[in-house]
Amino acid sequence: MNRVKSVSTGGFTLATTAAVILSLAAVSGCGTRVKCNERPLVLFNEDNSNFFFSYRPDEMTTNTVISHIDRVLDRGVVTHFLMCPGAQRFNVDLTNGDVIWGRVPTPPPPAGGWPRNAKILHEKGIDIYKLWTARCRAKGVKPWISIRMNDLHRTGDPKCPNISKLWRQHPELQLDVNGGWDFSGFDYSQPLIRNRMLSFVKEVLARYDVDGLELDLIRFSRYLPKGREAELAPVFTDFIRDVRRAVDASAAQRGHRIELSARVMAYPRNSQERGLQVDVWSREGLVDYVMPCNFYADLRFDISADDWRRWIGGRATVIPGAD
Repeated sequence: MNRVKSVSTGGFTLATTAAVILSLAAVSGCGTRVKCNERPLVLFNEDNSNFFFSYRPDEMTTNTVISHIDRVLDRGVVTHFLMCPGAQRFNVDLTNGDVIWGRVPTPPPPAGGWPRNAKILHEKGIDIYKLWTARCRAKGVKPWISIRMNDLHRTGDPKCPNISKLWRQHPELQLDVNGGWDFSGFDYSQPLIRNRMLSFVKEVLARYDVDGLELDLIRFSRYLPKGREAELAPVFTDFIRDVRRAVDASAAQRGHRIELSARVMAYPRNSQERGLQVDVWSREGLVDYVMPCNFYADLRFDISADDWRRWIGGRATVIPGAD
């Protein structure tokens, strides 16, 4: 069995994140399940804004896009590079979502730098994720797409460029408009929301020839109405089955395997409380990996892979992560 680590950029600078990856690889050690000559799996998760915040407008070039990823790949540690094309709005022109630069007026820097730089790349015809996918292939690293399933960053800020038109114009699609920030996400018990996200998944798989798809379920962690999580849990599991079918259909067209992962909160009880039947997903082979991870300011890193294995059983590999 391979040793595994998952690392997210979060808000770190790239240089800091690369150092974290090297440290994790260095201390992973040879456990009882691991042969010391096996190469550990190290998954690096590049978030949706890090690149665009890191450079000036005049640096929005193919060379900058390539050099950015090379600072991660050339260290020879990372085995999987996960790239997030957006949250409620996207950094590329997708049919099934709003673009990050589409809202006017654009807020001033630093927030404004993100949509501005994404628009510059778009106008130049540069698709950052196609370039990164190709670079991963050239370097022997597996390219993955990571999708934030219910992002709530700055939903209380009317000037935030990341909030979609659908969220702003249709509060009835939210879990609970009076329930506070934590319940301001989209309600996945509603078919419109599930179908919208499934369409996005299919479009991303058609556009990018990747080896895997991550469903980022910690950004954010609520998907079903409060008090009805257990009742509606099978509805969300049906959605995961639809995603799996979409992934398998894309794999058949591409002629190679595409894996599916669920990035979840650190402890099994978190998923159970929120109606996420990760144990069912694993037993049915709907997901290949389960990535329990702390989130943002949560400094609890005592994630037990054994606790997760005992709960989910099945076929999925558990990959603890660090945000």
